Amino acid sequence: MLREETNLENLRILTEMNIGLRAAEQMDNQMSESEVETRMKDFISGTQYRVFSIWQSSDAIGYAVIDVTRKPLYLRQLFISEEYRRFGNGTNALADLCKLFATDHFDVEVMSWNTEAIKFYEKIGFKKRVVGLRS
Repeated sequence: MLREETNLENLRILTEMNIGLRAAEQMDNQMSESEVETRMKDFISGTQYRVFSIWQSSDAIGYAVIDVTRKPLYLRQLFISEEYRRFGNGTNALADLCKLFATDHFDVEVMSWNTEAIKFYEKIGFKKRVVGLRS
Protein backbone atom coordinates (compact mmCIF):
# COMPACT_ATOMS: atom_id res chain seq x y z
CA MET A 1 0.00 0.00 0.00
CA LEU A 2 1.26 3.45 -0.90
CA ARG A 3 0.97 6.39 1.48
CA GLU A 4 2.29 9.92 1.34
CA GLU A 5 4.75 11.04 3.97
CA THR A 6 3.60 14.41 5.28
CA ASN A 7 6.16 14.69 8.06
CA LEU A 8 9.61 13.47 9.01
CA GLU A 9 8.55 10.60 11.29
CA ASN A 10 9.95 7.99 8.89
CA LEU A 11 13.14 9.85 7.96
CA ARG A 12 15.40 7.19 9.50
CA ILE A 13 13.84 4.27 7.61
CA LEU A 14 13.70 6.26 4.35
CA THR A 15 17.38 7.12 4.78
CA GLU A 16 18.21 3.44 5.28
CA MET A 17 16.21 2.49 2.20
CA ASN A 18 17.91 5.21 0.14
CA ILE A 19 21.26 3.77 1.18
CA GLY A 20 19.94 0.40 -0.04
CA LEU A 21 18.83 1.99 -3.31
CA ARG A 22 22.24 3.55 -3.82
CA ALA A 23 23.89 0.15 -3.23
CA ALA A 24 21.49 -1.63 -5.62
CA GLU A 25 22.15 1.02 -8.28
CA GLN A 26 25.90 0.87 -7.63
CA MET A 27 25.93 4.67 -7.53
CA ASP A 28 29.21 6.20 -8.57
CA ASN A 29 28.87 9.33 -6.42
CA GLN A 30 29.62 8.57 -2.80
CA MET A 31 27.50 10.08 -0.02
CA SER A 32 27.85 9.66 3.73
CA GLU A 33 24.86 8.50 5.76
CA SER A 34 24.36 12.03 7.10
CA GLU A 35 24.41 13.43 3.55
CA VAL A 36 21.81 10.87 2.48
CA GLU A 37 19.66 11.76 5.51
CA THR A 38 19.89 15.49 4.70
CA ARG A 39 18.95 14.79 1.09
CA MET A 40 15.93 12.68 2.11
CA LYS A 41 14.87 15.38 4.59
CA ASP A 42 15.03 17.95 1.78
CA PHE A 43 12.91 15.70 -0.46
CA ILE A 44 10.30 15.29 2.28
CA SER A 45 10.26 18.93 3.42
CA GLY A 46 10.48 20.75 0.11
CA THR A 47 7.89 21.56 -2.53
CA GLN A 48 9.57 20.06 -5.59
CA TYR A 49 9.11 16.43 -4.51
CA ARG A 50 6.42 14.28 -2.98
CA VAL A 51 7.66 11.29 -1.05
CA PHE A 52 5.61 8.13 -0.61
CA SER A 53 6.36 5.10 1.50
CA ILE A 54 5.26 1.64 0.46
CA TRP A 55 3.92 -0.64 3.18
CA GLN A 56 2.99 -4.27 3.55
CA SER A 57 1.05 -4.74 6.77
CA SER A 58 3.09 -2.83 9.36
CA ASP A 59 6.39 -3.08 7.45
CA ALA A 60 7.80 -0.26 5.34
CA ILE A 61 9.05 -2.14 2.28
CA GLY A 62 9.95 0.71 -0.06
CA TYR A 63 9.45 4.28 -1.14
CA ALA A 64 9.02 6.53 -4.15
CA VAL A 65 10.04 10.13 -4.80
CA ILE A 66 8.17 12.08 -7.47
CA ASP A 67 9.34 15.41 -8.90
CA VAL A 68 6.02 17.19 -9.34
CA THR A 69 7.55 20.20 -11.12
CA ARG A 70 8.32 18.30 -14.33
CA LYS A 71 5.98 17.27 -17.11
CA PRO A 72 5.63 14.42 -17.49
CA LEU A 73 6.12 13.74 -13.81
CA TYR A 74 9.58 12.46 -12.97
CA LEU A 75 9.98 9.32 -10.88
CA ARG A 76 13.16 10.37 -9.12
CA GLN A 77 13.46 7.21 -7.04
CA LEU A 78 11.59 3.95 -6.61
CA PHE A 79 12.90 1.39 -4.16
CA ILE A 80 11.52 -1.92 -2.94
CA SER A 81 13.52 -3.79 -0.29
CA GLU A 82 15.19 -6.83 -1.82
CA GLU A 83 13.16 -9.41 0.11
CA TYR A 84 9.91 -7.87 -1.21
CA ARG A 85 10.91 -7.74 -4.89
CA ARG A 86 9.34 -9.94 -7.56
CA PHE A 87 5.97 -10.03 -5.78
CA GLY A 88 4.36 -7.16 -7.71
CA ASN A 89 5.06 -4.50 -5.08
CA GLY A 90 6.89 -2.13 -7.45
CA THR A 91 4.27 -2.60 -10.17
CA ASN A 92 1.46 -2.02 -7.67
CA ALA A 93 3.17 1.10 -6.28
CA LEU A 94 3.49 2.55 -9.79
CA ALA A 95 -0.17 1.75 -10.50
CA ASP A 96 -1.14 3.55 -7.27
CA LEU A 97 0.98 6.56 -8.29
CA CYS A 98 -0.67 6.63 -11.72
CA LYS A 99 -4.10 6.69 -10.07
CA LEU A 100 -3.08 9.31 -7.52
CA PHE A 101 -1.65 11.66 -10.14
CA ALA A 102 -4.23 10.75 -12.81
CA THR A 103 -1.53 9.97 -15.36
CA ASP A 104 -0.10 7.10 -17.34
CA HIS A 105 3.20 8.86 -17.94
CA PHE A 106 6.30 9.13 -15.80
CA ASP A 107 9.88 9.74 -16.82
CA VAL A 108 12.53 7.72 -15.01
CA GLU A 109 16.31 7.49 -15.27
CA VAL A 110 18.19 4.27 -14.55
CA MET A 111 21.93 3.75 -14.38
CA SER A 112 22.99 1.90 -17.54
CA TRP A 113 24.56 -0.93 -15.52
CA ASN A 114 21.44 -1.48 -13.38
CA THR A 115 20.07 -4.20 -15.65
CA GLU A 116 17.60 -5.47 -13.03
CA ALA A 117 15.86 -2.08 -12.87
CA ILE A 118 15.93 -1.68 -16.66
CA LYS A 119 14.25 -5.07 -17.08
CA PHE A 120 11.64 -4.15 -14.46
CA TYR A 121 10.69 -0.87 -16.13
CA GLU A 122 10.66 -2.36 -19.62
CA LYS A 123 8.50 -5.26 -18.42
CA ILE A 124 5.82 -2.86 -17.21
CA GLY A 125 5.83 -0.79 -20.40
CA PHE A 126 8.53 1.88 -20.10
CA LYS A 127 10.42 2.56 -23.35
CA LYS A 128 13.98 3.78 -23.76
CA ARG A 129 13.91 7.43 -24.78
CA VAL A 130 17.24 9.07 -23.86
CA VAL A 131 20.84 7.93 -23.63
CA GLY A 132 22.84 10.03 -21.20
CA LEU A 133 26.62 10.23 -21.42
CA ARG A 134 29.27 11.49 -19.01
CA SER A 135 33.01 11.99 -19.42
